[in-house]
Amino acid sequence: MNENERKRFTTDNRKARNQAAGYHKAHAQYKKLLDKFAKPGYSILDDVATEILFDIGVENKNVIQLCCNNGREILSVKNLGTGRCVGVDQSEAFLEQTNELATAGNIECEFIQSDVYELPEN
Repeated sequence: MNENERKRFTTDNRKARNQAAGYHKAHAQYKKLLDKFAKPGYSILDDVATEILFDIGVENKNVIQLCCNNGREILSVKNLGTGRCVGVDQSEAFLEQTNELATAGNIECEFIQSDVYELPEN
């Protein structure tokens, strides 16, 4: 795939994901997710994933999640006691949801809107 094809592909993908974000937000599950994140320490991760992360030793470690969607996983990881957490997604609409979830849970996390092929250096 050449550079122009890749850019067209990612632009089309971003448009589709922005549209999908609207459907996600309109669904009753989104309101439930906001309510769950409002509870201190909430995690969407299952017991197996949580155990693996603790075995790896994520406490106070910096973590990045590419294609974070609405950020529920990276926010959950942050609630496990990690250090700096950054979520990256190309969809502005999904990143609006990440900020809403982070605000609901008073969770300090950074979110960056970027094409994964053009990530900023910092």
